[in-house]
Amino acid sequence: MDLNDVYASGPHFAFTFAGGWRGTPVTPDLQWHHYAVVAQQGQADPGLYIDGVARPVTLRIGNGFISLNPSSQPLHIGAQLDPNFTYFSQTMIDELSIYRRALSAGEIQAIYNAGSSGKCFPPPSLSISLSQQDVTLSWPIWAGNFALQETAGDLSSPASWTLSSSSVVTNNDQLMVALPLNDGARFFRLYQP
Repeated sequence: MDLNDVYASGPHFAFTFAGGWRGTPVTPDLQWHHYAVVAQQGQADPGLYIDGVARPVTLRIGNGFISLNPSSQPLHIGAQLDPNFTYFSQTMIDELSIYRRALSAGEIQAIYNAGSSGKCFPPPSLSISLSQQDVTLSWPIWAGNFALQETAGDLSSPASWTLSSSSVVTNNDQLMVALPLNDGARFFRLYQP
């Protein structure tokens, strides 16, 4: 990821990958901005965001798909160092984060909206929906590091919580578990180990 103000086609914000890069034009100024890239193996273009807003990819060089090959080489943020080209951005970087999964547009907007408060998310909550066959529990995908725990019986005494054995599925920006209605009374919670 880099912010390049010396490219022949004009200033741009770009993501470089094995065999190519993708970018979007920017208007340089002296203000801080929030930049985010969501890149996934095999896609044609990454999601490029400036100040929480998706920007169109209009600059494309190289392969027609993103190749995120494992590498033992160092990761360069704000620089490109390879046999064909060396570039160092003249920008400052603050609060850099790399995630194990693709963030949704809503999550990127929430991080931007947090401003100087940082990237702290509120504690997740379980949502419950009911159908004729089952009960569905769901929680935000950004809380994927939380474990779904369950206990049966009475909560008036200290409960014995165990990791839920129910299958968790992903649906858009939610993690979900479907439980049969006739499965007995149980209590559930999200727990961060």
